[in-house]
Amino acid sequence: MEAQEVLLQRRMSVQESIRSLLALQRAFEQQLQQTESLFRAERQAYLQNLQARLQQFDRWYRERYGEPASVDCHSAETPG
Repeated sequence: MEAQEVLLQRRMSVQESIRSLLALQRAFEQQLQQTESLFRAERQAYLQNLQARLQQFDRWYRERYGEPASVDCHSAETPG
């Protein structure tokens, strides 16, 4: 099962992965709210780790490709 998940993740684009994550979050939002206090420290540590990884990726990207194109996320329409 785990090998299948890895293969699926490799085939998904970033946008597809984000859509999948948001769909899971919507599906489990009530449970997430009910268990928030139980897992707060773990989630905070995960988010800190994720932020560090994203910063590392940003540094690597800038070193390899230069400054990314500017994107105004407020000008795009929100999908409904």
